[in-house]
Amino acid sequence: MSQISPLPSLEAIFEAAPCGLLVCQAIRDASGRINDFRAIRAIAAVTRLLGFTQEVILGQTMLETQPNVKPTGLFDRYIAVTETGVPFEADVFLDDHWCNGSVVKLGDGFMITFVNVDETKAALRREAEVNAPPGCHGRCPGVPRVLRSGA
Repeated sequence: MSQISPLPSLEAIFEAAPCGLLVCQAIRDASGRINDFRAIRAIAAVTRLLGFTQEVILGQTMLETQPNVKPTGLFDRYIAVTETGVPFEADVFLDDHWCNGSVVKLGDGFMITFVNVDETKAALRREAEVNAPPGCHGRCPGVPRVLRSGA
């Protein structure tokens, strides 16, 4: 009779996962308004996808490590998830690559899972270029801007 090997720990599963998983807790001011988030849990893939060490991700606030979330509107969406519990999913360009992220409320903060979708974006761009009318050269109104931008 064959022996069943023990199940891997949840920690081992998270560390082997190809997708990122980040848990953030709200940082509130004296009036209770959210003014930042702090990562309280990040699995190994997060360091690969975001390009920061665990120490940086867990030791600094979101606005310290990713100030670009504010002007892009992502920060306000994270606040909305934390305050309303309504999740969202979006494709986001992070520095040099595309990720698809799903954000859900978790405690007084949120959890985001995300995967790199560079290959999918590149395939969509190639398909749009192939199907574009002659002479378009990526400047046609029917080709989405994110695909025209070379991303």
